[in-house]
Amino acid sequence: MNPEYFPAPEEFDPTRFEKATPPPYTNIPFGSGPRICPGKDYAHLQILSFMHHLVIRFKWELVNPNCKITGGMNPFLVDGLKVRLQAQPSQA
Repeated sequence: MNPEYFPAPEEFDPTRFEKATPPPYTNIPFGSGPRICPGKDYAHLQILSFMHHLVIRFKWELVNPNCKITGGMNPFLVDGLKVRLQAQPSQA
């Protein structure tokens, strides 16, 4: 990523994309057009598979069940959503 558009590009910060929107086409992870990455659909499938197993194989528990939600057109949790994950025994 270009440091001109994304400060500290080597640092893991997924919230950087929640802030001001960068100009179009500054980040095209899989390319576009006739030279689009052939692994794009495979990568999406891998992410879906990972999410499926994360939901199915772990017990999810809210750390703070009394989370505060701020309103407006786009409500969100004030302190984020903290969860505790516990591995479930495999069902063979």
